[in-house]
Amino acid sequence: DSIIIPVVSHPVPVAAFVYTNFFCPAGQVTFHDQSHGIGSSISERLWIFEPGSTSTLHDPTYVFPVTDTSYLVSLIVIDDNGCKDTTTESVYVKPGFSFTFNYDTVCFNNPTHFHAHNNTPGDSLYFIQWNFGDPASGFNNTSTLHDPTHVFSSPNTFVVKMKAWNSDNCVDSVYRTIVVHALPKPGYSFVSPPCDSLTLFTDLSSAGSGTISSWIWNFGDGSPVQTIVSPGTGNTTHVFDIPGTYRVSLKVTNNFGCADTMSQLVERPACISASFIQSVPVACANSPVTFTDNSMPVNQITQWHWTFGDGIDTVYTKYALKIRHTFANSGTYQVKLIIRAGVSGQTFTDTATSMVTINKSPKTQFSAVPVCLNKITLFKDLTNVFGADISAWRWNFGD
Repeated sequence: DSIIIPVVSHPVPVAAFVYTNFFCPAGQVTFHDQSHGIGSSISERLWIFEPGSTSTLHDPTYVFPVTDTSYLVSLIVIDDNGCKDTTTESVYVKPGFSFTFNYDTVCFNNPTHFHAHNNTPGDSLYFIQWNFGDPASGFNNTSTLHDPTHVFSSPNTFVVKMKAWNSDNCVDSVYRTIVVHALPKPGYSFVSPPCDSLTLFTDLSSAGSGTISSWIWNFGDGSPVQTIVSPGTGNTTHVFDIPGTYRVSLKVTNNFGCADTMSQLVERPACISASFIQSVPVACANSPVTFTDNSMPVNQITQWHWTFGDGIDTVYTKYALKIRHTFANSGTYQVKLIIRAGVSGQTFTDTATSMVTINKSPKTQFSAVPVCLNKITLFKDLTNVFGADISAWRWNFGD
């Protein structure tokens, strides 16, 4: 015997889907069912996003807990004939919208440079708004630049806000607290002793914020700058070879990298020097001796005081290159020139000394007897030369 039974074999439906996801909200993916039946309609579907998370919607949306990774998502479809198909696809979940900003060391009176940084690969920051939290800076308190700069109005703590929109037109904000460090305040005092080329500098600087890390001295005379690093002090000395006035600058940097510079005029006074020479080493009584003044610097000397050792002094306040003095008696005399000068508000003196030998002058005397006109007259020299030799005679007979 035999029997024939007709069997209908229905084609299996085709399960398929596509998905779209965005950088925001973070982890959100929207699925679009593209399954189709062959000669029938899809009557049931089951989405399996991850174990324990399912949906039966046509185009569901699911928020995955972890971003910037891939999940195996399955779609099971059943048609009107009860036939089913399953497809499993790897779904990449984009990283969430994330950004921050960087900035350099913040020192008062110096521009702070800000740089917006997108933390999400593939995303873009389309529009940025900055608020530097510094209302005292007026209209400069805000900016729409990608990498702005800002000079804060005071050393203080500021909360800077960066608000940005991304490629999905999502908006978010980040905040960072910025400390604006006070600048160091450089300062120094100096001592320049007269007649000394060595000048002493005493550091009077303050760090502002933190501690001082370095001092840089520029002495303004063409010599190399001197750098002193902490620990220690910024005190130093310098030799100015030539008297004069120099602009000496000091740059101070603190441990936050903030720096400031000041300068002032430093005078290296010329040395006060008394000096003179005499016209002859040995002179004669009652004959003038000339002294030439070589003291310096003339423009700073206010008084010249000569003592000749014979009880006679000469004082004057206006420079004279030469001065004469006559010694009445023979002997050895100590001649002194005392100069007085004003330097840097102080009065200084210096003395030059020299020994002068004064010999006795010959005491002229002669005799003659009366004679008749047109007769020879005999003159006899009776001069007292006090032990010296006469080198010459000169007679004037008065006729």
